[in-house]
Amino acid sequence: QFLEDSQSSRMAMLYNHASVLAILACVCLSMTSLLLPGFPSTALLGLEVPFAVELLLRFIVCPNREVFWVDIYNWVDLLAITFSFVPRLLSLLLVHMDEDVAFACQIFSPFLILLRLLRRFEHFQLLTSAFASAAEALPVLLYTLMLIALFSAGVIYLAE
Repeated sequence: QFLEDSQSSRMAMLYNHASVLAILACVCLSMTSLLLPGFPSTALLGLEVPFAVELLLRFIVCPNREVFWVDIYNWVDLLAITFSFVPRLLSLLLVHMDEDVAFACQIFSPFLILLRLLRRFEHFQLLTSAFASAAEALPVLLYTLMLIALFSAGVIYLAE
């Protein structure tokens, strides 16, 4: 409840605001590391660790593991951690990584970090649920469209 609903308590609201600021700081630092190749990545790594811990906590406290893996927001968090946190951690541990792969991770890192904000937007969640509800009604609409098309084709054939 604490991680999902920012209105559940005062601490949850403070955590939500702090995480939004941390996400924006991560995007800025990630863009800076792209523009300035010698920029130290330890500050960004320090901001990424809490997000990795948060994802791990979400996995641990989730009562149904299948539901955890179906949630698109968890996949966005996992991709953001994979593209941002893991290459920086490997570079700090002096593990050699292909330069092209590391650069590709750096390029997509700000985009994926910014996608983490989708979890915080309640209106976006409402919009996705509206599209899911509309998709449930789609077979009925397609059935009605086929009835109208076949009936109209028969009437047009007879009229000719």
